[in-house]
Amino acid sequence: MEKIIFKTIVGSQMFGTNTPTSDKDIAEIYMCDNDDLLGFEYKEHSDINKDYRRYEVGKFIKLLISYAFIILARCYY
Repeated sequence: MEKIIFKTIVGSQMFGTNTPTSDKDIAEIYMCDNDDLLGFEYKEHSDINKDYRRYEVGKFIKLLISYAFIILARCYY
């Protein structure tokens, strides 16, 4: 079973630029099971839908190292 490490609101609501009709965007950092990590079920990134994104912790760290702005912003807010 996956373990959720961090879950946050992102997009316009994170930056305070949302309007009354804005949707809610969510990002999640998770740690996958050892079986998934070592097998064929491993996914480092998945978009459940356009408003819900998930990153496996390894992918998240790779993005942090590469100075991906949006990932740094998620850590700050």
